[in-house]
Amino acid sequence: MKKVFGLLLVVLFLAVGLFVGCDDDDDDTASPTIYNGLSGTWEFSVIPHDTATGETAVVDEVFLYEYEGVLSGYSNVFQFQGSRDGNDVTIDVLRFVDEIAEMESRMQLHLTDNNTLVGAGTHIKPAVQPYLLNDGTTHPKFATIHEDWDGGLGGTVFYDIEAQRIADPPSETMAQKISVERMNADINWCDIIWGIDSFLIATLTDNVVRPIGNCGFRHDGGGYYLAGRVGPGSVAPIWTQTVYYPIEWAYCDTRSYGFEMSIGGPWSGYDYLTWLHDNWSQYMVDMYAMTVEEVYQLTTDFYDTYGGFALCAGYSTRTHNTSLYMLSVNGHNEQVFESHPLTSNIIDVVDAERPGGLWVFTGSSVHDTWSLRRDITGVCGSPAVFAYLIGTNTVNFD
Repeated sequence: MKKVFGLLLVVLFLAVGLFVGCDDDDDDTASPTIYNGLSGTWEFSVIPHDTATGETAVVDEVFLYEYEGVLSGYSNVFQFQGSRDGNDVTIDVLRFVDEIAEMESRMQLHLTDNNTLVGAGTHIKPAVQPYLLNDGTTHPKFATIHEDWDGGLGGTVFYDIEAQRIADPPSETMAQKISVERMNADINWCDIIWGIDSFLIATLTDNVVRPIGNCGFRHDGGGYYLAGRVGPGSVAPIWTQTVYYPIEWAYCDTRSYGFEMSIGGPWSGYDYLTWLHDNWSQYMVDMYAMTVEEVYQLTTDFYDTYGGFALCAGYSTRTHNTSLYMLSVNGHNEQVFESHPLTSNIIDVVDAERPGGLWVFTGSSVHDTWSLRRDITGVCGSPAVFAYLIGTNTVNFD
């Protein structure tokens, strides 16, 4: 009996020793380090997942704020919302259109130390449809893949993120103010409009820049109109321009952007033909080989034949190709519309002077695409220029 009791004591001591030993092992296992809060001024590098598809974009001022695991922030035209779980961080990139938030991109990141974030993100590339003619066939511009038409396929774009905290954050109100001011300073819209090497401005309008609207930005799709989006504006019903600048939270790369040009109501200025007679310059007489009287007769005949109209153009600063948009309130057969002396003269002039390819679109509303190089900070982007050439009615650029 004593021997059995002794064996039981030995077993009991061994069991206690094992339990204590396991407890000691647990104590030796280090808990993961949870790094400091995310509040600060950060520099983000947006890197293409496949380096053959684009170039890294660096955003040097991203303002982030963290409060009890909830994130907010700003950078230029972008706003951020997100959350944090330990060292794992999720950030949604938002843009507000008419006070409605649209998600631009999502980043899944990880804190590797107090001042470093790494991870990946996704950006949705929207599909773009080709334009169909009245008979249901595809417009010639979209018949084959080329430098201004990539097929319009949509999909998900992947990128990597490397970010460094470079300073403490300003107040949220101050950060938003700084962000907008930097957007206006780094991407000076008026300077871009004046400095663009544009065939529409340099050749067709004798280097005369007449912005459709004020030099501010209005969000539309994956970019911003920099000088209004309803032509011709209040300045004149002839030779006014705007610029579309692609800005997206993604690395520097090109994609097809879709545009809709549709005719609106009569221009709200004073009598169009009176204005034209008083302002048709000698340059325009030389360029288009038409006197004031000839222009008056042709525009009057065109209006009597087709009703309210607007002749506009689009131009890519990346490819140097041009599109003419011949719009009328009634819409007409392409061949008939293009054969009128007014439109045929403009087509001939543009065709002779253009630096790249030329396409012609006709109707009351037309759809075109341009393959533009997108940007975050105004460094690598390639804008499109749209010009209101001549007409009696307004045009909406969308």
